[in-house]
Amino acid sequence: MAGKRISMGSLKQILLLRNLGTGKKAIARQTGVSKVAINEYLDVITRKGYVLQDLIHLEEPVLEGLFFNVKEIEEVARYNILKELFPTFAEELHEVGVNRMFLWQEYKLTHPD
Repeated sequence: MAGKRISMGSLKQILLLRNLGTGKKAIARQTGVSKVAINEYLDVITRKGYVLQDLIHLEEPVLEGLFFNVKEIEEVARYNILKELFPTFAEELHEVGVNRMFLWQEYKLTHPD
């Protein structure tokens, strides 16, 4: 599934609407998710043999695990932590003796994973 991932809340809403027999175009209008993305998610459900009624009752972390690779989820979480540090890094780079390599080594010490 290329492109930006949708929230699991949006995915649950799509599943509920589809289960009620709502068309893909109407789901796209109601959820604000593109029809292409809706098709991709519904194709995954079909390919993997999932049942809509079963997916609707799953907790969001479990649902996310079915659709996305755990490694991908961990990488996104790790990147989000790093991204939050960027403004601090930008400020520290103006200090004497601080360069990108120093900041990277400091980051790796506090985040060894």
